[in-house]
Amino acid sequence: MHKEIYIVREAGREGPFSASEISDLLASGEVNKDTKCLVGDEELEMSACEVEKNFEAQASDLGEAKPDDLSERAQRFLEGEDLEEKRHEPPKEILYRGRPAWLSFWRSIIISIVALGAGIATWSYNGWFLFGSLVIALAFYGYVCFTRSLRLYLVTRRRVEVIYGFISKSSHEVRIRDIRTINVKKIGLKGLIGVGTVEFSTAGGDEIEVAFKDVFRANRVKALVRKLQDDGA
Repeated sequence: MHKEIYIVREAGREGPFSASEISDLLASGEVNKDTKCLVGDEELEMSACEVEKNFEAQASDLGEAKPDDLSERAQRFLEGEDLEEKRHEPPKEILYRGRPAWLSFWRSIIISIVALGAGIATWSYNGWFLFGSLVIALAFYGYVCFTRSLRLYLVTRRRVEVIYGFISKSSHEVRIRDIRTINVKKIGLKGLIGVGTVEFSTAGGDEIEVAFKDVFRANRVKALVRKLQDDGA
């Protein structure tokens, strides 16, 4: 398995890259030495310069190796194998997986129900009424399904993350231990039925790094993250 390295930018993560690819990006100027990187499954935070230095240090340790062994051992490092021992990390446990709640689209749901009911009530007069109502109901249902599919919210023991997009996926994430402020906002009718937005901030100010928009039982998501912080304290 390759040791995956992700470059963290304002727009989200890019990657995965290998250590040699990070070195090439530094040489070409596409990243600078202070660019933040996340290394391996444990998501060790390093700068691009530190990644390159670590790669060079590991490569220098191969100096005493026999020529025939050099390329093989170097390849093992590039593929993520520790030269002293191979560590097996447990799989990431997803504690929460969610999308925008169905109830956050209550207007579309009501329109679909009304259209379908009107079609059923008038079908005996003209079958086209029922057909038209089905088209309207299915159109709104398809809109809701598509819109919900554009956002995925994840909570693991290490981080909270939002993945958005349809074909081209992007993501924003913060480590749970870095979170300083968690806000829950419930507005209007959606708030009355338990739908709200959970906002995560690492700076403790107005800047929001990750937001779980229109999730059901938003307070439970906040409680889960706070419990993970307490357990890791």
